[in-house]
Amino acid sequence: SATKAGRPIRKMEWIEPESDFPSPDGNPPLKMALLRV
Repeated sequence: SATKAGRPIRKMEWIEPESDFPSPDGNPPLKMALLRV
């Protein structure tokens, strides 16, 4: 991981799934994040 390599995470941004990957309860099972080190 970035932290183990001595590079702390500066910013994290959640990436929402596209509309063609729906979730009936509004809580999508696919979790994606953009990490900036």
